[in-house]
Amino acid sequence: MTKIDKMEINSDASRSQLSRAAFIRRLAIGFLLINMFVVILTFLSLRQSRLQYEERAAVTTQNLAQVLDRHISGIIGKIDVLLFAAVEEFKHDSACSGGDRQQLNTLLARMVSQMPELDCLTVTNRRGDITYGTGVGIGALKNVADRDYFIRLRQPRPRAIHIQAAGEPR
Repeated sequence: MTKIDKMEINSDASRSQLSRAAFIRRLAIGFLLINMFVVILTFLSLRQSRLQYEERAAVTTQNLAQVLDRHISGIIGKIDVLLFAAVEEFKHDSACSGGDRQQLNTLLARMVSQMPELDCLTVTNRRGDITYGTGVGIGALKNVADRDYFIRLRQPRPRAIHIQAAGEPR
């Protein structure tokens, strides 16, 4: 074997080692590129899914808020009509019979039983003494003149609905 033949064999061996190393390098780069592509697609898909869920949550929240608004408005409307009827009945009973306490308390109890959203109904005089109402026992009259809602409603202004934050009754 000549020196040139040995060089050709060595160059063939080094070429095969180089081509094998280049193949492995290309394979690794291809594998990394495919993995990066999959990761990017997964990220984009997750991002779009999150945006869709946030959008759905916003729509659901708006729908729920509208339903609650309508429900609460309906309750307030029914209570307003109920209170108007109670005032008219109180005026009529006071003019006719001088205001029979038991009869007026029964009327208020019947009105509360017809509206499960109500806890109680009470009637006060100008001084803030609770004179009629559900849950008001005989001899257990209380005064609410120091309450914010009573003070606010005694001020001269046009008749309007006043809604007070919930609190513990006395």
